[in-house]
Amino acid sequence: MNTYNEIANLKRHIDQAFDSADKEGFDHLPPWAKVMAIDGHTHKDEALSSKETSFLIRAKVSELLNRVHLIQRRGWNMLATSEKYNELRMQMDTFLKENAEDTEIDGGTIIQGILEGWKAQIAKLEEVKLNSLLGKMMEFLEADDKEAFNAASEFKEIATKHFATDFPEFAFQKDTD
Repeated sequence: MNTYNEIANLKRHIDQAFDSADKEGFDHLPPWAKVMAIDGHTHKDEALSSKETSFLIRAKVSELLNRVHLIQRRGWNMLATSEKYNELRMQMDTFLKENAEDTEIDGGTIIQGILEGWKAQIAKLEEVKLNSLLGKMMEFLEADDKEAFNAASEFKEIATKHFATDFPEFAFQKDTD
C-alpha cells in the first residue's frame, strides 16, 4: 500500500529532523526550527478502485475495506498538510532572512538572528502557527503510521489467501528507525 509508505516516510523525516537537531546540540530549539522543509513527493495516488478491493467484500471483511479507504484519505491529508507546512516554513525562512539583524547560519541549517519590535511579534505568531501545525502532524502521523501498517498487513494477508499464487509474494515489515 503506497499510503503506508507515504505516512511512514513523512513520520521518518520528522523523527530524523528531531534526532539530528538533538545530536548537533540544537535540542533547545523549538520544533519548527528543527524540522526544515519536509522532503517527499506530493503525488496523490489514485483512489483504490472497487475492482482492486471487491475481494474484501467476498472475504467478508468490509470493515477492512473501510479502513483501507480511510487510511488512503488520511495519507492524502498528510501530504497536503506537509505541503502547507513547507509553505509556511519557507515563508518564515524568508521573513527571518529579510528582517533579522546580524543573521548567521549555524550548524549548516539553523538561522540565528535578532528580531525586535513588531518584527519579533510577527515571528512569534508565525512560530505558533508552525509549531501547532507540526504538532498536529506528528500526533496524526503517530496514529496513522500504526493503523496504516496494520491495515496493509491485513490487506496483504487476505489478498494472499484469496488470490493464492496469483498474488505476488513480497516481504512486508515495519521500519524500526
